[in-house]
Amino acid sequence: MTCAPFSALSAVVLDFDGTIVDSNTLKRAGFFAVAATFGLTEKAVQSALERGGDRYAIAAHMFGENARASQFCAAYKTHCEAGILRTARTPGFSEFLDAIRQNRVPVFIVSATPHDDLLGTVSLLGLSDAFDGVYGGHGRKRDNLRRICEDRRISPCDVIVVGDNIEDLEAARDEGCPFVAMEAWKADAMKYSAPPTGRVADFYELADLLRHVGLLNARPETV
Repeated sequence: MTCAPFSALSAVVLDFDGTIVDSNTLKRAGFFAVAATFGLTEKAVQSALERGGDRYAIAAHMFGENARASQFCAAYKTHCEAGILRTARTPGFSEFLDAIRQNRVPVFIVSATPHDDLLGTVSLLGLSDAFDGVYGGHGRKRDNLRRICEDRRISPCDVIVVGDNIEDLEAARDEGCPFVAMEAWKADAMKYSAPPTGRVADFYELADLLRHVGLLNARPETV
């Protein structure tokens, strides 16, 4: 599907880690920190990470599918949630949500974080009521984008996807959605397999972009 960039936007999809909060480094480091308490070496953790998957698959790589893997996942969840509560949100996020609500624009989270864990984190941050839907799952971003479009009867061309990594871009591209790269926490501009439709440094810039294309109303002029 080929769309004119930002032609008729009607909904926004946000990634979570690295987009809403600066949590990518926290979560990766968490594997090493929590695994160390279980007596695992850094080499064992690195090997499990290279095999890939979500936190449950990585735990199974390290321990097998047993009680220790479950205990690791519970400890890892606690570690990440405590860290995320202390982690900075991307500048302008609260103001962006206010503008989205005022303009009655549907907004969703689509993340690779396991679904139930993602719901728990969103609730912990007091954001459960801020989104029209929260969708998690490793390797499921494309499916979840399609689900949003089908359930809401929205053309993919009308859904802007905002994320910080190649998986976000590829899911958006495969479904035919415009993609904006969030680069708030990147030291250098991310190199994508295809050029993003736009790049923003924070949610202030994203809101300005959406005002420019008519999805959000212009800011009222100050006297």
